Amino acid sequence: MAGDAVISAIKMAEDGSDDLIVRVYETKGENGTAVLKLPQTPAAAAYANTHENAINAAAPRIEADTVHLALRAFGVTSVRLRFNATEPPA
Repeated sequence: MAGDAVISAIKMAEDGSDDLIVRVYETKGENGTAVLKLPQTPAAAAYANTHENAINAAAPRIEADTVHLALRAFGVTSVRLRFNATEPPA
C-alpha cells in the first residue's frame, strides 16, 4: 500500500461470491490517492458502499497487479475486487 492510507479491512464479500472487499482509511486529512499492490491482477474493481454493493462512480484504475484508489480526507474507501473474469463486481 502506497499513499497516506492504511488498510482497515480485507474480507470476502458477504454475498457468497469470490469477490474480495478491501477497506482503506485516509490518514493525512487530505483528498488523495492510494496504490494497492496485489498478489495477482484483478479482473475487475469497483468502489463499494457499506453494503458491499458497487456504486455508480468511476471505477478504480487497474494497472497489472496494482489498483489506484481515490481517497477522501479521513474517509473510508471500500473497493470490491474480482479475480475471475466471469462478470463485473456486483
